[in-house]
Amino acid sequence: TYAFRARLAQQYPVVRPVLESACATVGCTVPWVNDEAALKLLYLAIRNAGVHWRRPVEWTAAMGQFATHFGARFPGTAR
Repeated sequence: TYAFRARLAQQYPVVRPVLESACATVGCTVPWVNDEAALKLLYLAIRNAGVHWRRPVEWTAAMGQFATHFGARFPGTAR
């Protein structure tokens, strides 16, 4: 049952919710391939959330942590 669900969810993040709901009906889970994949998804969610929100949000603490973790790959840092 969904033998490659973790790899599919990693390669195509947009299908993760579909896989999770399908797995919920048969009693399986969609695991994260590794912690870096989970961190990347969290980083992208926070980065994109600021674009859609109308009121100002203070992301300084979170952005500082992501800049430390992701280094030069994080936009707006000169590391």
